[in-house]
Amino acid sequence: ANLTNTIVSLRKAVGRDAIRTVSKHGYRFEMRVECEPGVARATYERFARAKELTAQRSLESMTLARELYWTCLAEDPNFAAAWAWMGRCCWFLGKFGGSSERVKGLTEAAFERALAIDPELASAHQFYTLVQVDTGRADAALERLTKRLERHPGEPECYAGLVQVLRFRGL
Repeated sequence: ANLTNTIVSLRKAVGRDAIRTVSKHGYRFEMRVECEPGVARATYERFARAKELTAQRSLESMTLARELYWTCLAEDPNFAAAWAWMGRCCWFLGKFGGSSERVKGLTEAAFERALAIDPELASAHQFYTLVQVDTGRADAALERLTKRLERHPGEPECYAGLVQVLRFRGL
């Protein structure tokens, strides 16, 4: 009964359609994330579109995504998540679109910037792990992720990164 009353109160606060009842499972929030604290709505909308393009994993979609990330970063240079996703996008383009030292440098710089702005950003750690593994620095990734797991023992991104490191090391 307490749970039902709490859900009723939450629905009043956030809107009836924001919480959906899932039969035999419980409840699911259905609210769309429209912004991030401190980031302008238009910038966040471009960022969300770039993430959708990144998920398609084609050279064309990644090129379009990179341009959107650049726009986001021009509008808000302290948007850590955009730096992390820019790094991921650049690494993909460098790896599958013809690797160049310039792209590798940009990838590293994007991750360094993301982690400088927000050292706890899980996506930056996860994406950077792939770069470290691909460039033969799996031991450094393992050390970084092990320290991170001590602080965040239930973080799925850490475990996903560890899987990549262990696969690379043949374990």
